[in-house]
Amino acid sequence: MGDETDVLFPVKFGFPLSGDVNQIIAPWTQFFGPSDNQIGLVNVRLGSSIDPQLERRIVETTGSYGKQIGRIGEALAALIEHLEEKKLLVDLEDGARDAIDDLMRMVAAIEEVKTTHGSGAR
Repeated sequence: MGDETDVLFPVKFGFPLSGDVNQIIAPWTQFFGPSDNQIGLVNVRLGSSIDPQLERRIVETTGSYGKQIGRIGEALAALIEHLEEKKLLVDLEDGARDAIDDLMRMVAAIEEVKTTHGSGAR
């Protein structure tokens, strides 16, 4: 004869959520999956694009917007420093000089944040 539990409970019984679960349940992807430009339940658009797929591919292959803007800032800072060494930026109007000074402060502040954050991002 079998085990006593076979006689008392011949049918395996379990309460909801008490047994093994082997099914992957992903309601977000079923109801809010990628469709057109919608990636998730909440998306923030900071502007429109004529070709969103192209823009997405550029960001995926070349770097985030922050990285792209950072490179532009670094290149401008290098050019400004070179022009200042050659004394070619002495006759600028106040507004232009202020803009250059603001840019240089911003590039320096970003570099400081990167250094203190320790990301080593380049």
